[in-house]
Amino acid sequence: MKKLIIILITCPLLSFSQDEDYEQFVLSSSLPSQIRTKFELHFSQDYLLNDNLNPFYLYGDFNGDQNIDYAISVINKKSRKTGIVIFHNLTPESFLIGAGNKISNRNIDQIYWSDAWQVYSKGAVQIGIGETEQIELQGDALHLIKVEASSVLLYWTGSEYKVYQQSD
Repeated sequence: MKKLIIILITCPLLSFSQDEDYEQFVLSSSLPSQIRTKFELHFSQDYLLNDNLNPFYLYGDFNGDQNIDYAISVINKKSRKTGIVIFHNLTPESFLIGAGNKISNRNIDQIYWSDAWQVYSKGAVQIGIGETEQIELQGDALHLIKVEASSVLLYWTGSEYKVYQQSD
């Protein structure tokens, strides 16, 4: 009887792990091969691909070098904090925003509140709610949205990613 109880308790746990592994395999299979390789080499040990944002990755010229870069929604395996990994395509650089790492110009270390996102084209940006300066985007930005609530731009400054409030 004890063996049966142990089996009944253990099987769902094994199933969850297999389901999570399968889900991660399916998600990573959707990434372009060079980005999948970079993610697997540098991030997959500590981060999961996050399908709570749809699509779970976006691409654009985020650093303004005329080449396509990629942004991937991730979850920290230990803390379960959400964030974004950005790969500058033609460089070995990658940037982890949130997922336990503080954003330099805000006191936040995750992006749990965003339920939608899109690419925002480079150029001048109107002064956002609570902001004091107008910014000019060097490259495309990520527009992180809390539907029917607020939004921010995540943009490249030339040396780091910062957040710029858009609406409240």
